[in-house]
Amino acid sequence: MDRKLYGTAEERLDLGEGEDIEAERAGKTYSPEELYEHTLNRNRELALLNIERNKMLIEQRSARARRFPTVDTQIALTNIANPLEAINLTSGQLGVYTAGGEEMLIPPEDMTLYEGMENAQYDFKIIVDQPVFTWGKIKVAEEAAALGGEAGLLRIEGKRTELRSRIFAAIYALLYIRKLEEILVLQEEASRRLVQITEDSYANGFILYSEVLNARIKAKELDIARVRLGTEKNNLLIDIAY
Repeated sequence: MDRKLYGTAEERLDLGEGEDIEAERAGKTYSPEELYEHTLNRNRELALLNIERNKMLIEQRSARARRFPTVDTQIALTNIANPLEAINLTSGQLGVYTAGGEEMLIPPEDMTLYEGMENAQYDFKIIVDQPVFTWGKIKVAEEAAALGGEAGLLRIEGKRTELRSRIFAAIYALLYIRKLEEILVLQEEASRRLVQITEDSYANGFILYSEVLNARIKAKELDIARVRLGTEKNNLLIDIAY
């Protein structure tokens, strides 16, 4: 592309007289860079690639975290239907002994040997698991996750490059179509003059009627060319919108 054409492409372009890229932004003009930035924020394929990239980053952090110990807890609750009751001894329940003329109670006072059981029994555990030797599986998993993350980034960059190329290529093509439409207008004016001249020449007997028909056919070919240019222009606009 020569610099003149490139400079024209950088100007703000009206991408449709009645052909909107978005209904809510009808009539707004865009530069190629604005279209590209808009694409980065709205393209669904790129959004999916970003989601996949984020998943790979999470997997990479998870693989790296497997080097460190994990802490887990266990809580168990047991319901006992017939728990053991408390075991109590009253003063003198085991007998009375006389020593030196004095009585000694056994036990000397009330006491509790066993306080009994509750209906529920709780069991709490804290488990710490530290990998010591894993035959390199953790390292390999971490390296694989890192490679997956790099591959995801490359896919994102590749998609961005593809989108940018498609947008700029479509805009350059629109510029060429605009130039061709201007040339086509000049050709149509020349074709109408040529048809008029051949008809006058035939009326005066200077040429054959076949030459008149040939001039008319050439004029119709310009009409077909205009339709083709319009179709190509619409296709490019649709591709940009997509």
